[in-house]
Amino acid sequence: MVAAMDSVISLKQAINSSSGKNHIGVFHCPSAVYVDLNLLRTLPKRELRSGLCEIAKNCLAIRPKSLRPFQDLLTKGDLTAPSTLRWLLEESLMAKMQVMGKDAREKSAGLIL
Repeated sequence: MVAAMDSVISLKQAINSSSGKNHIGVFHCPSAVYVDLNLLRTLPKRELRSGLCEIAKNCLAIRPKSLRPFQDLLTKGDLTAPSTLRWLLEESLMAKMQVMGKDAREKSAGLIL
């Protein structure tokens, strides 16, 4: 879930190693992103929650106007419904692109991510 909602837009693509977090990687923008909503619906609740935490961060820090609809989805919505997953993905990606457009290498404004 986090990969679909966060790391796909970043230029920074990295993995963790025994020497630390994100120590092995490159700066490369993906040419395309495909997210299968049906696959996301099969994720364990823990994975869904980690994605929701990332979206909450983006709502609070980058797109505060989306916070209220996000809260409504959490309390009233079916989090695995395709329309809900689509909204969550779009909102998270829009927030990420808003920041990445100003700081693609995540050196200043992008540090919020």
